Amino acid sequence: MVLVGACADAPPCEGEGIQLGECAPDFTLPEADGNDWTLSEQQGDVVLLDFSAIWCGFCQRMAPEHQAIAENWADEDVQVVTVLVGDRTYETVEQAEAQEWKIELGIEHPVLYDPGRTVWKNWQRPNSRRMPQQYLIDAHGGIAWRKIGPGDDGEISEEIESLL
Repeated sequence: MVLVGACADAPPCEGEGIQLGECAPDFTLPEADGNDWTLSEQQGDVVLLDFSAIWCGFCQRMAPEHQAIAENWADEDVQVVTVLVGDRTYETVEQAEAQEWKIELGIEHPVLYDPGRTVWKNWQRPNSRRMPQQYLIDAHGGIAWRKIGPGDDGEISEEIESLL
């Protein structure tokens, strides 16, 4: 099952949660390069938030597409970030694995790792372990679009354009 949704010209969000129109739960996670990245610091920008797993073939295929989105929208108020939530043995991703993911897949946008998977537990769609899980967060911090499973950069770019 694939979930898709969008909302153009979204008003400020209400209530925290992961449903369309709700305010995205804030978090801070370490980047592969060691810096911290905080979702609320991106307010005013559209954020493509991608939850991926190292073992996931779809996630590996989508990673360069997400990088292309980051490059194509670099002059706009658009941020792309990937959160790695599990390694090949379903354990927590470490910094070295996040760095390796970036290098192997040619990723320049932020790649975060989630020690203890605390952020993932807060964002994971109920009863779904499918990957990737992607969210577009509007400039107000509200969830405007989401998709479970692979998509394509054209579909995502279309949704981004509707939010700018």
